[in-house]
Amino acid sequence: MNKIIVNTLELLDTTNKIGMIADKKSIISFNMMKKQQGDKVYYAVTVTVFDGKTQIASNLFAKGAEVDGDQINFTLGYEVVGVINAVSREGTETTVLEINSNSVTVISGSSSVTLALKSEGIAPVVFDLYNRDMIEGYYELNTAEFKDAIERVSVAVDNNPEARCPGICLSPMDNGTLILRSLNGICMAQSICVTVNEQVKNRTVFSTLSRLLKSVISTVSGDTVKVYKTTSHMVIQSKMQLWQLPLLDNSVSREAFDKILSGVRPVVVNIKKDLLINAVAVVQAAAQDDMSVLVYMNEGKIAVSSPTKSARTIIAPDNMTGELQETALNVQYLKTVLGIVKGNEVVIKYKDATSAMSIAEKGNDKAVAIIAPLCH
Repeated sequence: MNKIIVNTLELLDTTNKIGMIADKKSIISFNMMKKQQGDKVYYAVTVTVFDGKTQIASNLFAKGAEVDGDQINFTLGYEVVGVINAVSREGTETTVLEINSNSVTVISGSSSVTLALKSEGIAPVVFDLYNRDMIEGYYELNTAEFKDAIERVSVAVDNNPEARCPGICLSPMDNGTLILRSLNGICMAQSICVTVNEQVKNRTVFSTLSRLLKSVISTVSGDTVKVYKTTSHMVIQSKMQLWQLPLLDNSVSREAFDKILSGVRPVVVNIKKDLLINAVAVVQAAAQDDMSVLVYMNEGKIAVSSPTKSARTIIAPDNMTGELQETALNVQYLKTVLGIVKGNEVVIKYKDATSAMSIAEKGNDKAVAIIAPLCH
């Protein structure tokens, strides 16, 4: 019998991370390796799960072990996630994994659960990072900045199954930046991250699912995170965790994004975000419409109105240049975009009533959203 002793909270954190993609068909692989650095001996435990497309590997160091040899591998079913969550409620500092020939017993405090070893299911694969020839480049980013950029651009594709590209495109640039973009038929969003460090063979656009990327990055800790582009995956590395995400086949080209961004928008309106959000809320409450029309008045006032103009409220911009025209926006996208603007100063730019409108926070040139007008 082999035995591994781990910190209960660290084990719980590890299984919660892999539980993001694990399902009843998954098998969860445990690998423990005995390592020595000088006089110090430590035991590195890697827990891995694979759902056929996405793979997560989470690591921790065991507090101790009694094993035959320097390495031990075993696989369990999805139920181990629930078992570890349950036994962790005992409140004991350590959990023991006793590995027998055909089972593993999880022991914590007075709780003891025996699970059968598994050999069927979707087995983990070797991470692409083990094959350096498959790596086209890596980008080290500030974690907080990367999280913020993902949140800003996901507005264009979240909750929209018909999005042209249901993910977030990452465009590595020559000037040491990584541009994140998303696009659907109505809304486009862009945010820029400055790389802390990078090593790139081929600067090609790549993309992965927005919701999956958001879920993964929400669990990342540490000041920086590395994003690897391989020939078939995007791999995120942070401290002792690896997430291998599938690439999408339908990335939108960099040229398509640049064409949208480069449009001339001479009309510039500076307005308070809270005033605009409140005006939309008032009109929606009165008219009970899913869509609202933004009417830009020539006298320098902005009227937010329902499609029938039965409900309307007027607000004044801080300042503006150009001649205002009546235009209509999808109010759901407008509210979502305004919701991720950090400050209260908003800059709206557009050309005319039939052209796409850009919305950004004043003084921040790293993030912008563009919303196409509705036909009216």
